Amino acid sequence: MTQMSAGQTLLIAGGRVIDPANGLDTVADVLIENGLIAAVGSGLSARASTSSSEKVTLLDAKGLV
Repeated sequence: MTQMSAGQTLLIAGGRVIDPANGLDTVADVLIENGLIAAVGSGLSARASTSSSEKVTLLDAKGLV
């Protein structure tokens, strides 16, 4: 697992986002800035210095039981 350093931004494009608390189960982009989720939606973009990951299998299930 890679840790993000302060000031880093990561855009994960086209991933499946599941958020039972908000009734969300969809394919979306996730923008992470400084280690926190900054935005979730379709067609997100970020600065040129952003790392990006497209259609990578990732699972973050913290709190999902």
